[in-house]
Amino acid sequence: MEKLNKEITKVQDDFLQNTAEDNSDNHIEIQACNDTLGNVMRWMAAFDEDEYENKITKENYRSYHANENMNLSIRYEHALINGSGILTYFGSKNGRLECKHGYNAQGEPVAYPITTPFIDIVCDYANNHWDDEVRVISYYSGCQGLLAITVFDKNTKQALFSFGSLEHYGEYRSI
Repeated sequence: MEKLNKEITKVQDDFLQNTAEDNSDNHIEIQACNDTLGNVMRWMAAFDEDEYENKITKENYRSYHANENMNLSIRYEHALINGSGILTYFGSKNGRLECKHGYNAQGEPVAYPITTPFIDIVCDYANNHWDDEVRVISYYSGCQGLLAITVFDKNTKQALFSFGSLEHYGEYRSI
């Protein structure tokens, strides 16, 4: 992966400083960078940098690991943080959940059945907006705490979706 120009903010916290033995865990870290939505989707599908650089494409990112039962739906459906972004919106009627909402290539809302995995809605959106510029922000809470990544659309200035991860965007734990 091409080195991303990341902006890094570290927030010191007394509790973390007094608790963490490792200096890398004694603060809250926020990393932000600009990229394309397509690169985000390829990174989500790849296990390592070699896959990202040489194997994952727009044509295969949704099912690249399907033979190993590790396609995107299985990897991310239960890790998505459902309370954020325009692609994680529930529609309701009379107090009952009726559908989930996504957006088509023209930016118009599309209703999906309530059983649709969020990652499928995200992928449908990504297929239509592959080259759109996004702002990716990774949040790490220290002490091996939650690492959440939120993807923002730079044109509409809205959060698209968030998901849980083991590493900051653009990094690979195995390297």
